[in-house]
Amino acid sequence: MDLDGFKDVNDSLGHDAGDDLLQTVASNLTGMLRETDTVARLGGDEFAILFPELDSFEAIEQLVQKIAAGVMSPLEVGNHRIDIGVSIGIARYPEDGDQQERLLRNAEIAMYVAKRNDKSYMAYQSGLNQNKLEMLLLKSDLREAISGDQLSLYYQPQINMADKRCIGVEALARWIHPERGFVPPDEFIQVAERAGLIRDLSRWVINEAISQAARWHGDGWPICVAINLSARNLQEPDLLEFVTDRLNAHGVPPSSIQFELTESDIMSDPETAIAMIESLTRIGIEFSVDDFGTGYSSLAYLKQLNISELKIDRSFISQLTSDGDDMVIVHSTITMAHKLGIRVVAEGVEHQAVWDLLEVLDCDLIQGYFISRPLPVAELALLREAGITDHIG
Repeated sequence: MDLDGFKDVNDSLGHDAGDDLLQTVASNLTGMLRETDTVARLGGDEFAILFPELDSFEAIEQLVQKIAAGVMSPLEVGNHRIDIGVSIGIARYPEDGDQQERLLRNAEIAMYVAKRNDKSYMAYQSGLNQNKLEMLLLKSDLREAISGDQLSLYYQPQINMADKRCIGVEALARWIHPERGFVPPDEFIQVAERAGLIRDLSRWVINEAISQAARWHGDGWPICVAINLSARNLQEPDLLEFVTDRLNAHGVPPSSIQFELTESDIMSDPETAIAMIESLTRIGIEFSVDDFGTGYSSLAYLKQLNISELKIDRSFISQLTSDGDDMVIVHSTITMAHKLGIRVVAEGVEHQAVWDLLEVLDCDLIQGYFISRPLPVAELALLREAGITDHIG
């Protein structure tokens, strides 16, 4: 069972109200169940209920309908009266699985299908559309991956054109699934967005990146680590508190961390973006606008944003030496940014000729496969020892 609209309660009334709501729901559930039933909170706003000794699906439906009606009735939380919805997925033993992990997973799949179809409950069906089934399984697996040890960070170097030194890296999440193998980042990040897991994923990345920055600083390599945020991260009222806590815990100066946002993320809610950027830059963190040129940003908002860097999207860089229009766009962007006191990064650089042209155009930083693909920490250490830019020129 998953609560519908729980995030809205947290966002509008605060996390204390969210905690009170979870306690109220847990208390109500306990009061509605039989003595032989078991209820547990799995995490977040998700609960599991075990019904033993039910001899028909009709009996299961009666209990589930009673629970849905009880939870969806208005709840008193503090001084507020809250209407909350639920999505419940049902899996039966042994028809839908003879092991607890399989039963839990199939119940969760059914729950996601119920949520997607705006129903309060749904039973698992083995004939679910295979693509949807794969996506639902991936949601369940990603939750486990975030809390387990399946995720890791790779780092791609950023080179300063002026002195050819590596002055920063971009942290990029990678997922090696125990059964599926490598899961493309675009795929699992999209899953995280849809499943409400982007907050947990982003906070894992932030903590891991800050921790690694601390180790590099301790080793005498004080580079800046860039971390990607999403539009939803900007709406988290406690993001500043979390970031400050992690910086203090690892003993890392805020200037060692940079957050990257795409144009689209910023323009989805410019006022919220501006407010959160301001609060984080006040403690010393810099911001970069990623994939610049592919969205629909307003120059008026760009002027208001307290940003230090623009990253020109790779789509303009890949054909730079052969497409005159791309060269005009890149040159204009660099000129405009420099007049605003903003440095420019070209990402997706793959050839010497592109590097040479960007040097002529006075680009500040370079990132791409010509320097290095994203690497795990151990391989980046070897590349650093060998000389990251020794092959250039």
